[in-house]
Amino acid sequence: MHPKIEIYVRPSADDTFLTIYVPESLRDGFIEGLKNGVYKCEKGMVNLELAVLPEWLTDTNQKEWLSNNDGSMHMRTGLTAINIYNGD
Repeated sequence: MHPKIEIYVRPSADDTFLTIYVPESLRDGFIEGLKNGVYKCEKGMVNLELAVLPEWLTDTNQKEWLSNNDGSMHMRTGLTAINIYNGD
């Protein structure tokens, strides 16, 4: 099995955490890519997971739907690049 990078957005009490798990074998390349503005990745190598809560939604219809259907949703998607912009 190939090493994978996992990115999670999770609620915890009053906080919301962004956690990035980078296996040691990918760490140097990942950090170098971030320094250079882009980390390109093979399909299936990087996943982003979100535990979506109703209070995070700005669309009132979506918020109401989620509130009436268990109150949380899990989303997972693969990424092919992570882009870093410095605002210039």
